[in-house]
Amino acid sequence: MPNWCLTTATITTDSEKTAKNVYDKLDEWLKEPDGKRVSGFGDGWLGNLAVNSGVVESYDALHDTDMAVRGEVDDVQLDGSSIYLMMSTAWGPMLEPLYHAIEKNFGFDGIDITYTAQEPNMQLFITNDGTIEGKYFVEIDEDADESIKKAFGTDEYTEDTYDEDALADILRNAFDSDDNATIDELLAQADEYEGIYINLWEYENIKETF
Repeated sequence: MPNWCLTTATITTDSEKTAKNVYDKLDEWLKEPDGKRVSGFGDGWLGNLAVNSGVVESYDALHDTDMAVRGEVDDVQLDGSSIYLMMSTAWGPMLEPLYHAIEKNFGFDGIDITYTAQEPNMQLFITNDGTIEGKYFVEIDEDADESIKKAFGTDEYTEDTYDEDALADILRNAFDSDDNATIDELLAQADEYEGIYINLWEYENIKETF
């Protein structure tokens, strides 16, 4: 069984009308043809998106491409001039069908796609969001050391993103470390504790990937 990657993608447009047009097309593209079962995923399969949007000419042709479509769009929400998608895919993000569907049918004049993708088992945390790049994604389990939970202000499972300075201050407090302890020293110390998981958001430009 694969490890599943959770990707959240935001399609930002220049108007509510454009967003509604994109949303309606996504709803159409993600459906299987005439109720036929063409994959194990059903409606929402990324293969449906690739074929129905015209990126790939047919389901048969899809098998002859290198396009990764092992996953699905779990949810699509329209909110004003933006569309929000949640995707589950095997091993890593599979944004190529979405990217090319928008590129082919709408272009990127006044439309942009930002995303975050997480696959914790493979320590994969990537994004094209410059406001998140270089920050740290932190997960705290309920069974974490009490000093850690206290420093992060939680008694339950929690997750959040921190910049380096903020995270360093919290970890110094959690470990009662010297004020001069570096972020690398603090991260090494965190590795010795159960229940705290810290990963760096890495940048990947979607427009250069495909």
